[in-house]
Amino acid sequence: MIFLKSYYVYRDVSLNADVDALNEILFGKNERINFQNLNDDRGAKNAYKFFFDIDLKENLNSNREVSFEKWDQLAKLIQERHNIIHAGSGSTMTPDEIRDVIFSLDYLKEFLVNKIGSYYSNQ
Repeated sequence: MIFLKSYYVYRDVSLNADVDALNEILFGKNERINFQNLNDDRGAKNAYKFFFDIDLKENLNSNREVSFEKWDQLAKLIQERHNIIHAGSGSTMTPDEIRDVIFSLDYLKEFLVNKIGSYYSNQ
């Protein structure tokens, strides 16, 4: 019921009334899901855990320890991207390290498609 009330408020003033209403209910009026910081309270890790009970950090590789390492590399890559765009700094990661992170994202994507897709196909 709270979602519907919030949706009603946003429906005429927002292009994404459903998203805005959901964000307000979950995180408060001025908070949003933020995937630019993976480990933030409103970041990707917590959002996937909350909505799908999926731990992203554990699913970047079939080996859990390697997956944790990939998670740290992904966080580093995102931070470096931010620094390049906003501060004009360069990357400390090699092209091979960046490629490795991208491959781990491919692994995660496949996992998510199988996990979430199988959930919705059974409904």
